[in-house]
Amino acid sequence: MNKIENRNAEARAKTNHIDQRPLVCYLEQELIDIKMLAFVTSMSERTIFNLIKDPGFPRLKIGRRLLFNKKAVMGYLVKKYGNW
Repeated sequence: MNKIENRNAEARAKTNHIDQRPLVCYLEQELIDIKMLAFVTSMSERTIFNLIKDPGFPRLKIGRRLLFNKKAVMGYLVKKYGNW
């Protein structure tokens, strides 16, 4: 293996443990990305992108990352679409 392949293998070894964290750790996070929000709300990413067009939708943009507070999003969905 050459130098570049060694570096790539080292980088993969360091990042592999991130994807292997238990799902519970992801669910306990307050700020989540769009993929995890889609999982938590059982909606597609496309549906969430359509919801984001509403200026009242709770989101946080840091650089290029779009993050969501789970409690705020769930409160928004219940307030806007809930039948209670």
